[in-house]
Amino acid sequence: MNIVLATITYCLLVSSTPVYAMGGYTLLSPRQIEAIRVNVSNNLEHDIPEIRVNAMQLLIELRMAYPGIDLDFAVIPVMRLLRQDATEEHRILAAMTLYHLNTRKGRFAVERRALYDRSPRVARHCARLASHWDKHIPSDSEFADGHTYDANEKKFRSDG
Repeated sequence: MNIVLATITYCLLVSSTPVYAMGGYTLLSPRQIEAIRVNVSNNLEHDIPEIRVNAMQLLIELRMAYPGIDLDFAVIPVMRLLRQDATEEHRILAAMTLYHLNTRKGRFAVERRALYDRSPRVARHCARLASHWDKHIPSDSEFADGHTYDANEKKFRSDG
């Protein structure tokens, strides 16, 4: 069923709609954007790991092709995959997806995985992504649980 929905979403993306003058990307209608939201949300929660992986890859491609689309609906499910997925590769892809979605919650999740992931490989990858975000994070950004990320020291500190 989800493969059919993913195919429909792909067809909607490449259907003949007006093209931007620069970049060659087609404009997406509200109906197409809603179909993407529903399908990606369902696929991120799917039992088959390959479908979840494809959904994360689609999110990265959507962000690069259509930077104006609101993809915030996917942040929490991808954060869940970053924390709970059994395979290192899938957690790394989740971190990369959050990096591309570029939200405050996603940044926090990737930075926490850099500190606390059970896999040194995932932790290293998340730390590299977090170091790229340093230039985007104000030095006194407030995070949950009374922690502040200090970009100069590249570490969290407790405010309380």
